[in-house]
Amino acid sequence: MPSGKVKKRNLEGSTAPAHDAFARLLHRLESETATLWREATGQIEYHGGVLMIDGSTLDKPYAEKIALVQQHGSGKYHAVVKGINLITLLWTEGDRHVLVDNQLYDKAAGDDLTKNDHFQALLKTAYARGFVPECTVFDSWYGSLENLKLIRRFSWIWLMRLKANRLVNPDWSGLRPVARVDTDAHDTIVHLKEYGLIRLFKIIAPDGDSERWASNNLQRAPLTRARPTMPRPSNTLPSRHQVVLRRGARPSPRRPRPAQPHRPGSARVLAPGVALLSHRYQFGSRPKSPSSAPLYGPIWPIHSTRYWQLRNS
Repeated sequence: MPSGKVKKRNLEGSTAPAHDAFARLLHRLESETATLWREATGQIEYHGGVLMIDGSTLDKPYAEKIALVQQHGSGKYHAVVKGINLITLLWTEGDRHVLVDNQLYDKAAGDDLTKNDHFQALLKTAYARGFVPECTVFDSWYGSLENLKLIRRFSWIWLMRLKANRLVNPDWSGLRPVARVDTDAHDTIVHLKEYGLIRLFKIIAPDGDSERWASNNLQRAPLTRARPTMPRPSNTLPSRHQVVLRRGARPSPRRPRPAQPHRPGSARVLAPGVALLSHRYQFGSRPKSPSSAPLYGPIWPIHSTRYWQLRNS
């Protein structure tokens, strides 16, 4: 009998692993979220700071055989694209931005979980871990009544952007869309349908576009609006307590902009001691040298993600 056939039979009979050995190995391995949480525990504070939840789609237009690539909405392209969707939970106190948890949105998993289900799972895990944030910030996509009531059940403060068609009652004369409520730089107390009283205010961007934001915090002084006067992030990361930039990506230098005259309704302060900032970061995977920077990003890169950040002034 040829030696080649003998070796093949010996491999199949004695030394080859079972067909499901790799599957059992993967089930025994610790999940990436557990590793991420261990990395984050030394950098966060359970009491205080801000929790931010956002979803991002890593576009994969040419991927044909990657299991997690599906059709998702993309804020980058403002359209439905092929990619991997990841919902992330970020903790920050202004200087540090630490990713503490994430959920993969897998439509083909067969569990019928929606983005709102993942949103609630992230918040429940954070609550079980002992987080008591000053505020929880998220986009209007996650502004369902179930999500808002869950945060209220935790006795947390939430801040989000309201869609223009959300129904509110500003003067007890009847429900109307948020877009028809007369509000300016100063906040307005309104009744959100099927929820309760909220604080509504309007942001006017430098390009003239307006957004309506809301919060369930009714105890603070009236909210005023203005553009933050804090300095922009420098070209170099000021400390190791920062997000890890994608390898090979360098922040482009920013040229100073001419001073803009103050317009009524434009924003300067969100609340006493709190300012609303908008930054763009490119999150990436672990750096080559473990000592160069800590791991704050998930195993899946997130490109061009925009986060609204609250920072104590």
